[in-house]
Amino acid sequence: IAGQFNQECGAIAIGGSAGNTGQSYCAVALGYGAGNIDQNISAIAIGLSAGSNTQNFNAIAIGFLAANSNQSQNAIAIGTSAGAETQGVQSIAIGTNALYNATRNENTAIGTYAGQHITTGSYNILIGHMVANNMTTGTANISIGGDNLVDGLDNQISIGSAYYFNGDGYSQFNSDLGLGLGTEATATY
Repeated sequence: IAGQFNQECGAIAIGGSAGNTGQSYCAVALGYGAGNIDQNISAIAIGLSAGSNTQNFNAIAIGFLAANSNQSQNAIAIGTSAGAETQGVQSIAIGTNALYNATRNENTAIGTYAGQHITTGSYNILIGHMVANNMTTGTANISIGGDNLVDGLDNQISIGSAYYFNGDGYSQFNSDLGLGLGTEATATY
């Protein structure tokens, strides 16, 4: 039964077991099992078992099993199993299995399987299919379409297969490089 136990003012629950227990003020749960247990103030869960178990305030979960368990405040999960297990505060996961189990805060992953194995790391920006799929830890890393990030290192940058920075002074360019200094410098290739 939707909104069966402790549904507060302004909450909306549509679907079997949606917003079933502890649905707070202005929370929205649409779909079977969406926002099922402990959906907090202004949380939104749309899809089968989206935000199913403990969705914190202002959190958004859209898609089958999106943010299924322990979604922190101001987090966004869009896609099948995006942010499915313990999504950190203000993290954004868009794509199937993106940030599947990222427990730390302010990670952003856009792309299918992007950062799916990261468990402890914050402030990462990961864009592209399977980007940083090998990583479990690391903080303040950026990867755009690249998969050169080394697990456990911080402050890395990877852009496709063209550029890698290890966060500690080493840079690698995998292309022809022209470098000019000064106001009238010209590059040669």
